[in-house]
Amino acid sequence: MMRNAQLKVMPIKRTILVVCIAIMAIGVVLTTNKITALSERLTNGQSKLVWYMLSLSKEYDALITLLERYQGGKSSFDQLAIQHEILWSRFPVAITMANRGDGACAVT
Repeated sequence: MMRNAQLKVMPIKRTILVVCIAIMAIGVVLTTNKITALSERLTNGQSKLVWYMLSLSKEYDALITLLERYQGGKSSFDQLAIQHEILWSRFPVAITMANRGDGACAVT
């Protein structure tokens, strides 16, 4: 008689255990997906910001080089003015990206 009672209790405990394991597995999968998505957003935003800053740095180096050439008489003022305009055209984009972070600072 006692054995029949124990056999009835075991399936209930097993069912509860299986349900708990299933809920935890779903939680792990959902958490992993959320962490992966957040990581991709952060990496993408930081990559864009780095690209814009490198572009700004490249244009600044080109302007410095043209200034040196202009001082040596090897470059025209028009070339220098064009490079200056290119450099200044990069600033608004870089500043906007840095301020907004393009997802790099916003964690939701």
